[in-house]
Amino acid sequence: MDTQNKNRLAELIEQLPEGEMQAAVRYLEYLKDRGDPYLKFLMSVPEEDEELTDEFQRELDRAWKDIDDGQVISSDQLKQELEL
Repeated sequence: MDTQNKNRLAELIEQLPEGEMQAAVRYLEYLKDRGDPYLKFLMSVPEEDEELTDEFQRELDRAWKDIDDGQVISSDQLKQELEL
């Protein structure tokens, strides 16, 4: 980016109302990231539209219940238990 554009961008940031700062940051991050080939790939993958089987849904519900009930351990704890 040339110096003139950088200076203009800095001026605009200085003039931006405080309430718009967060939106400006998000937009600039979006512009920065949209050139990332990995992010482009992830965004191009179609959304999963396959129906969940009843068995899978039951297991998923059970897993969420375990999480809610605190019946989980961290990956560090698992590594320690497995002596990895």
